[in-house]
Amino acid sequence: MTLQTRSLQRSLITCVVLFSWGTLPAWGVQMTRGPYLQLQTPNSVSVVWFTDSACTGEVEWGLTTAYGNLAESTQPGTRHEIAVIDLSPDTLYHYRARGDGIPLSGDGTFRTAPPAGASVVSFSLVGDSCSAPSNCTATYTAMLSQSPNGFCVTLGDLAGRGEDNITDYWQSHFFTPAAGFIKHICMHTAIGNHELYDETATYVYPTRYLANWSPPTTSSGSEFYYSFDKAHVHFACVDTFWSSYALGSAQYNWLAGDLAGTTQPWKIVFGHNGPYVSEDASSNGSTTMRTSLVPLFEQRGVDLYLHGHYHNYQRNVVNGVCYIDQGTGGQPWSTKHADDSQPYVRAYADQYYCFTRLDIQGNRLLGRCLKTSDGTVLDGFQIDKPPITMPWQDTFPATGLQLNWIAPWNFESQCGLAARPGNPSGDGYVFEVADTSGHQYAYPMLANESLTNQSIEAQVYYDSSTSVKNRFGIGLRGRLFFSAAERSYYALVFVRNDSLAADGHCVLVRRQDETETVLADWTCPDASGWHKMRLSIEGQELSVWVDDQRLTATPIRDSALPKGRPFIYNYRTDASGAKTLADDVTIGPVVEPPTITQHPVSQTVYLGETAVFSVTASGFPPVSYQWQKDSVDLTEAGHCSGVTTASLTVSNADGSDAGSYRCVVSNSEGSATSNAASLTVGGPRPVQADFDEDGDVDQEDFGHFQSCLSGSSSLQGDPECQNTKFDGDSDVDESDFALFQRCISGEGVSVDPDCLKD
Repeated sequence: MTLQTRSLQRSLITCVVLFSWGTLPAWGVQMTRGPYLQLQTPNSVSVVWFTDSACTGEVEWGLTTAYGNLAESTQPGTRHEIAVIDLSPDTLYHYRARGDGIPLSGDGTFRTAPPAGASVVSFSLVGDSCSAPSNCTATYTAMLSQSPNGFCVTLGDLAGRGEDNITDYWQSHFFTPAAGFIKHICMHTAIGNHELYDETATYVYPTRYLANWSPPTTSSGSEFYYSFDKAHVHFACVDTFWSSYALGSAQYNWLAGDLAGTTQPWKIVFGHNGPYVSEDASSNGSTTMRTSLVPLFEQRGVDLYLHGHYHNYQRNVVNGVCYIDQGTGGQPWSTKHADDSQPYVRAYADQYYCFTRLDIQGNRLLGRCLKTSDGTVLDGFQIDKPPITMPWQDTFPATGLQLNWIAPWNFESQCGLAARPGNPSGDGYVFEVADTSGHQYAYPMLANESLTNQSIEAQVYYDSSTSVKNRFGIGLRGRLFFSAAERSYYALVFVRNDSLAADGHCVLVRRQDETETVLADWTCPDASGWHKMRLSIEGQELSVWVDDQRLTATPIRDSALPKGRPFIYNYRTDASGAKTLADDVTIGPVVEPPTITQHPVSQTVYLGETAVFSVTASGFPPVSYQWQKDSVDLTEAGHCSGVTTASLTVSNADGSDAGSYRCVVSNSEGSATSNAASLTVGGPRPVQADFDEDGDVDQEDFGHFQSCLSGSSSLQGDPECQNTKFDGDSDVDESDFALFQRCISGEGVSVDPDCLKD
């Protein structure tokens, strides 16, 4: 069946609906599929359903269950698609499907898309929910509350064998188990390989897939690949199994033009197959995509590519593009296991049914991969435009958290900003971290599990009043927090009622393979109070500071854990234990003396002019600056300003300012001194007309001017003649000569320095 024929058929029966099997009439027309939602825009939604016999489809809709409005098809049919139009953006509506005036479904709801120009949008995504109906139900039930803007993205393989002529896998593996979701949430679908299988597992034309779904085809003219916008995000769906995407193909050319043509600041592409997957200690994924689509993603500024096909969760980054594998909607696990053996992996979860929610707010994207069964956070991440570089700091002011923090369990109820008078920063607020019981790990969403050399510093409160086992501290190289069997990390903790060490002791512990190993133990007073804790790891060397005292004169060497996230840590046996209170957190590079990466440059200025010297340095914060002249510290006096910043300004320079300037950059671990840069101060700046700078404007200066004359409207591009453009335009003509003439003084006669002033 051609696209034109199918589009004509749909245009005759356009409509929108919702469905509840429990409200089906016991006689007459029966609803056999749906209702479900398609083509969500800020002002319309389409409702789709099927009936066992022809009838005229209708949709009752309104802001309440009283409805009050009716949309209907133009002629009877068994596939009904009705567009509900003239709606308000980002608004929740109720609806009900009818056939020949008789209700076929119970009440359903849909939400319209955010308005054009909006800068906030949230949605969920998943792939590969076929082959296990109960898993499919669990996945979409969990996703329902995590799709606040009323739409989701699915990444293929919704039906076990989409073109099976014996068993209706669409109904048994998708439409029935997902019924409670699709009557509320509009699905944007990508075609997978399972949609193409017939009963012999042979790829055939996906007639049933095309009959079920109504993608927006305006941009592409194809139902296999298409694009749409939601708020300030541009989405493009690609077909990675039926249609060619090779260089020069119709799909490739469309995608290249589509991505180049959008003006939206965020670009997200989704499909079924993916180019980068780390499994069983090797790199997997589609090599064809790597050679064709990946270069296009990079050239066109794609932010994320979302896919399934590989039945695990993985978040990878290659050349600035984030690739999310979300083939975790319910299919049985493959024999291969996801890992982070490849350098592009930022986080992964092996064999967990899960989905991801993305919240895009302005120039920031926040993502959370959530375990289907209980909402455990398997991965939390953040993408910013432009990226935010270390150091990352949070003083936890009363106005709220400065970083976006997340934890595996009960973050909203157990972690967050808390009032605490007398805290180190003095603002009366701290960050508290705990679960209801057991371990808790709060980490900034900026941090990935691929981080290697790093440091974390925080003020941490030790509570000696707790009567149960308690730990309070910080950590580095944390991975797979959500799994007791898989998690690993280094933690620096104060302990109470703990077999690791005596009360009040500070312990450096490694956790790996469900085993805790004490790497060092320091005696500290068993008294409640705040302590500045700092842990730094470079390669295999771990260094520890408490209250600005370095406890590791020689770094502790341990090679067990190569990478992971920084985190705030708490353990309490039960809810009667204390939470970890943290303040003034800094996450940055390895704790070491500063390194100067850009030195100041020598300068020559005329009398009364300004010189600026700058230095660029890296190192564990805080980093301080002190400029010196002739090896003596400068103060904010005379002509100098910014003497304790990265840029020194010498204003209204005269002969006393000439000399050698350098900057000493310091932190807690030492200092580095920049190369010296000289400042030379000359006499007064020559008048512009004194081309030979001999103090007069005479025949020699006139000769230079005359050689540069170009005439009106004729470009003078000679670099040697740029100083003859007195009137500021691009030519040298009569108006320039009139200004030059005002400055002629004659040989040996000093030129008037104000000759060019009005």
